This record gives sequence, C-alpha cells and structure tokens, in this order.
Amino acid sequence: MNDMVVIADSHMVRKDEELDRFVALIDSLKGTAARLYLLGDIFNIWLGHRRFEMDHMGPVLDALRRLARSGTVIRYVEGNRDYHIAGGYLGDPFEAVIPDGESIEFAGRRFWITHGDLVNEADRQYRLWRRLSKGRALWAAVTALPASAGTALANALELRLRGTNVRHKSYFPMEACERYGRRLVSEGYDRVLLGHIHIEKVVEIGEEGRRGRLIVLPDWRSSHRYLRYGADGSEGFVDY
Repeated sequence: MNDMVVIADSHMVRKDEELDRFVALIDSLKGTAARLYLLGDIFNIWLGHRRFEMDHMGPVLDALRRLARSGTVIRYVEGNRDYHIAGGYLGDPFEAVIPDGESIEFAGRRFWITHGDLVNEADRQYRLWRRLSKGRALWAAVTALPASAGTALANALELRLRGTNVRHKSYFPMEACERYGRRLVSEGYDRVLLGHIHIEKVVEIGEEGRRGRLIVLPDWRSSHRYLRYGADGSEGFVDY
C-alpha cells in the first residue's frame, strides 16, 4: 500500500446516478493507496457541520471512513463550494483539512497540491468574495440556524449550483495557469496539482534551469478519471 491517489471535483448531488460508482471507487483504493488527496468539491455544496448533512453525503463519508480505517491517510483540500469542513470532519474521516493548499514530498518529488480556485492571482474580486463567504462572521450566522433550516439552505444552494459547472468546461485559463505554475516551479516544486477548472491539462514548465509540470485534474463526475502516483515514481491518470 504505497501509492498516492488524487481525485478532484466529484460534485455529488441528491439522487445522484454517479453516487454508487464514486463510492465503489473509494472502496477500490483499500490496500493500494497510502494517501488519498481530495481536491475539494466532492459535493456540489458542503456546509461543514454534521447537523446539515444531506442524504447523499452519508454513503460517501461512510466509504471514506472505511478507507481511513484500512490505513489510508485522507487529506481534504477545501474547494470553493466547501465551507468549514474541519469543524465537522477533521479526524473523521480526514487526517487534515487544508484551506488553500499544501506542500508535500512523495517518491522523490516536491508537490504543491491545491483546489485551483486561487490560480488567477490577479482576481482580487473573487479573493475578496472568498474571504467573506468563508469568513467566521457568516459561518457563525449559518451555524446558529436550526438543523432543518441549515439543511434547507444547503439543499437550496445545491440545487441552484447544479447548472453552473458547465462554464468551467468551455474555457481553460492557460495564461493564469502558466504564470501560477512558473512561480511555483521557480520555488522548487516538481509538480503543481489542481482541480476546479474541470478540464484535464498537463503543462510542462521550464523556469531558470528547473523543469516542472502543472497538472489540472478533470472533474471526476464527467471524466471518471483520477491521478495516481507510485512509490517507484510512476505517474498517470487512471479511468474508473
């Protein structure tokens, strides 16, 4: 059990025809994956308080708990549709919940792993909205709601957001991604992994004598693809 697996953007929803397949994928990792990184937005919207769980979340969370009990370390990188996940799920099932991104070393490579919504470093308007929407003041107001009201809010947001993923599939922000990747490669990273954009892309980057690779994972929901790294240095996308 030596591999590292990375999955992005499954966007599970209520009455989801993909739910069983996603749960089966998680179960299939037992015994092979030492680490699992989820790059955010595994649900279409996730208010990270257990009182606000929706029905479709239970099977996914149970599968992740089974995987964690089998010995796989699961780390969750929050996406733009994830709100305060650590408060309800740190330690069960996630070893860590990462707000923006983190640096790790695996199989002789240095990785920067993030969701990807902060790739456009010039988008100050989005960054301000992100800080406000994920801030403590708004979250305090949400958690003060009764369980029924919080679940109703989550359901309404989930339904409203269902149709907004299509825009990600029509445009790839190459300039912003290359600029982001060049900066990180120049800082010593060999691999920059991100999701969010929903378009699979591998960008080779050479910067000041260093070479690295920015890899954008496709959304699992439409592609059924994820990324796997072996302890032997192997690297590649896997279909499930």
